[in-house]
Amino acid sequence: MKATDIQQLLRVADPSDRPQLIETHISWVLLRGDFAYKIKKPVRFDFLDTASLAARRHLCQEELRLNRRLAPEMYLSVVPVRQTPAGPVIGGPEGPVCDYSVKMRRYDPQDQLDVALRRGAVSPQAIAQLGAQHRAFFAQAPEVRVSPQPPAAHRFQGLGHLLPFLGQYLGTRLVQQTQASLWAGRQAGRRLLPLMALRQQEGWVRDLHGDLHSANIFLKPRPTVFDCLEFSPAMRQLDLLDEAAFLGMDFCAQGHPELETVFLKALLPEGYPFSPHVKPLYQYFKWYRAFVRAKVHALQARLAPDPKHLERALTNCQRYLNLMSHYSRTQDNIRLFS
Repeated sequence: MKATDIQQLLRVADPSDRPQLIETHISWVLLRGDFAYKIKKPVRFDFLDTASLAARRHLCQEELRLNRRLAPEMYLSVVPVRQTPAGPVIGGPEGPVCDYSVKMRRYDPQDQLDVALRRGAVSPQAIAQLGAQHRAFFAQAPEVRVSPQPPAAHRFQGLGHLLPFLGQYLGTRLVQQTQASLWAGRQAGRRLLPLMALRQQEGWVRDLHGDLHSANIFLKPRPTVFDCLEFSPAMRQLDLLDEAAFLGMDFCAQGHPELETVFLKALLPEGYPFSPHVKPLYQYFKWYRAFVRAKVHALQARLAPDPKHLERALTNCQRYLNLMSHYSRTQDNIRLFS
């Protein structure tokens, strides 16, 4: 589907359904009434290829299957989008299928964790519940003994080609800092590779969520984690510390490091040996997750449809680039269970 098709779906929606469009660099989410319909954009990136209808159908099915592990009440079905003389129709009975959508239950955006954090409306109890739920999820997730992930030294890849674009807006100094941080991150990955391999043999690498940050979590009616990385086993099958570091980094980026500690205490088993040689690994994973968010916002900036979206994406990108540089220069002392 094209952007014009999505706009038509939005225009013909009943106003009483409170129609709204949420757009990312890889998908459109159309909100109508009590439901949300997620349609994948036909795009090609180094991490994702949804150019064909068959690929989008397969990934819709995978998105439904994988997200039902954590949010079964939210993810409902895969619904075809059909082309009619009047235009595209979601779930219509007639006309050739032109695309597919994932039908979800619509939640209140004010209950989204990132929104609630900005309001200062997140309780430690809710985060502790989230950590306990994710601990149970980890316990049931299948172990991954042969990891599909690329070598650790390849983790900090895919941002370099965007740096000239970012430099036009954010300045050469930040670009130089980022280049140094990327190089240091790849070196750190090489040093930590033996520890990563050992932890995999110990059963810490499992098929998890892969994108555990605050914009992918609703707090009510219970903490609900959604929008896992269905398109990439290599990005989803990871160490529990890697999974946890994403949200931990996010809490720190938004000025709530105390919630990171609450989450980790609830997530990690009692007496977990968060020893001095494991702390640098968790720090490395936070460093990498700041890179991931910076890369996402850099892509959003490059594809921004207007100056407002460009400014917002650049502001977010700069925040995570600065956090990357911080993690590359320092080793935070995270006090757990003290």
